[in-house]
This record gives sequence, C-alpha cells and structure tokens, in this order.
Amino acid sequence: MEDQFTRRWFLRALAVAPLATLPMGCGDPQSAAAATHRSKVSSGSFDIGLPDKYRRNRVYTNFADSHGVYLVSGHKMLVALAAECTSDKHSTSVVRWEPEVGIFRCPICSAKYTRDGLNRGKSQTSRPLERCRIRASGKIYDRDTTLVVDPGKRFRQEDQEWSKHTSFFPLEEIVRSRDEKEKIRLENARIMEKPPLLRHKD
Repeated sequence: MEDQFTRRWFLRALAVAPLATLPMGCGDPQSAAAATHRSKVSSGSFDIGLPDKYRRNRVYTNFADSHGVYLVSGHKMLVALAAECTSDKHSTSVVRWEPEVGIFRCPICSAKYTRDGLNRGKSQTSRPLERCRIRASGKIYDRDTTLVVDPGKRFRQEDQEWSKHTSFFPLEEIVRSRDEKEKIRLENARIMEKPPLLRHKD
C-alpha cells in the first residue's frame, strides 16, 4: 500500500512540475512599463528655494522624482516643465532627462523633447511638454524671497500660453531689481553720512 501511495504521489508531482516553469502572467510589456513609469506630478504648490540657485543654464532634476517637475534655466529665465509625456497613445508617464544627448524621452512611446520642452523628431505626440506656473513667494528684490511652483496650473505652447508671465520666471529681472534696490540703499547711506545742509533765509 505504501509503495502504491508513493508511486501515485511521484506521478502526480511529475504532472504538476512543468506548470511551475511557466511564467505567472503574460501581460502587455507596454502596460508593465507604464505602471513602472507612472506620472507622479504633484498636485499642490511647492517651494524650490532661492532663484540664485538657478543661474546656470542647465536642467535641474531635483524635483523630478518627488514632484514630477523639471526646472530648466536658460535665455535669462527659469521654467518648470511637467514631467509628463503628452502622447495620447498611452496613460500618463514620466519623461526622463538624458543629459548625454540633451533630450527628454518617454520610456513608453520613446517620444523625444528638447530641453525647452518642444517636440524633437517624429513621435506619437503632437504637443510639447506643459509648463507649470512659477512665481516669487514675495517681493522679488528681497534676498530671502524664494520661488514657488504650482503644477496645478499648466500652460500649453500650442495655445500660445507660454508668453503668460507666470509660465516662466525672469531671472534677469530679479537681478536688476536687487541691483536697483542696492543702489538706493547705498545712496541713502551716503546721504545719512553727510546730510545736505539746509539753507535758511536771512
């Protein structure tokens, strides 16, 4: 009896064993990739620090993973690009910055964008990346004023919205404003050191 039981168990094990070598699921690779690179663009505004940090012409990836936003400085201004592929061929996914070739690329559809967010070459999308609102937290000439990005407010290039003043932050303007404020401060200090003599009528 024991030999018959052992034999039956062994044959059953052989029948089930090949199933263990099959993959657990055969999902769509594109769907799997989309799940891996799903968009994480923040819905609320967040502070990105002092504008002096963004003087260099480059792409800043500090907030790409945490808030889904790339900061791009150049042409004397700073813009905040939403890190979302604009293709309508798949669900929203995060584009990745590739510094070695100087482009943003979607890992799902391979759509390419320039550092300014414009389309590059042929892709599944017909729209540039969207800009997010960027503004000063206070008076721009105050040295402790920081910048705030609001991903909830978007600007589309194809709708001529990139010319709106909160779709970019003019770095040149803050430098000029601070220089003017410094000149006024120095002039006031000079006057206080040597106040002008008041003329009295005889």
